[in-house]
Amino acid sequence: MVIPGIIIIDGNGCLYGKLEGISQCILHIIIADLPRTMGRGSQRFQMLRLNKRNEYIKKCHAAAIELFTYNNNPTIENLVIAGTSLFKGELKLLIEKDMLYDIPCKLIDISYGMEYGFNLVVKDL
Repeated sequence: MVIPGIIIIDGNGCLYGKLEGISQCILHIIIADLPRTMGRGSQRFQMLRLNKRNEYIKKCHAAAIELFTYNNNPTIENLVIAGTSLFKGELKLLIEKDMLYDIPCKLIDISYGMEYGFNLVVKDL
C-alpha cells in the first residue's frame, strides 16, 4: 500500500497530512503571517515582504522534513504538493535538495487551501 504525504500550501498557511488506506489524517498546520502587497509600496516594504515570504517557505520545508522523515529515512512513499504555483514550486525545490530527494513528488494546482484543499486533493488521488 502506497502511503502518500500531502502538503497544501498558499499565502494563508500550510497544511500537512497523510493518506493511509481510506483514512486521512491532518498532521500539522502552519498559519502564515505574510504582509499584504501595497499598491504603491516602496522598495523597502517590498523587500520586507519578500524576506517574510522566504522565511515562511523555509519554515514549511523544515516542518515537511520533520513530519515525513524519521532517522533520515522517509516515512512516506510519495509526496503531493498542492496549492498556488509560486509557493508549491519553491517548496518542491527545497524538498528535492534535502532528505526527500528520492521520493516521487507530484504538483497539483488548486484554488483552495487548508482543509478544503486537502479534501479536494484526497478526492483526486
